Amino acid sequence: MFCSFEGPPRIMRLHGSGTALFPGHEDFERYSNQLPANLGLRSIIHTKIQRASVSCGYSVPLFKFVGQRDLLDKWATRGQKELLPTGRRRIRQVLMVFQAMVN
Repeated sequence: MFCSFEGPPRIMRLHGSGTALFPGHEDFERYSNQLPANLGLRSIIHTKIQRASVSCGYSVPLFKFVGQRDLLDKWATRGQKELLPTGRRRIRQVLMVFQAMVN
């Protein structure tokens, strides 16, 4: 779901399915090369969109974009990369629980 926080109110929803690609997956490097460099990149969600819908967004509040946060890059450069495999395992566990709940 995407929301417009500036300008005309609008909500866009993308319906479909997605697959998490982690470093080491055969498609991870191909897709990550198409993205801006990001030291904290831990996964890419490859989606197959079956339907897109748009609604008014009249209840979406106005927000002003101030800038990107630099915390993830700082975290990644502090030598925390060795923790990333643990994070991937945790993400997989959460996805498996979610999939079991849906099925």
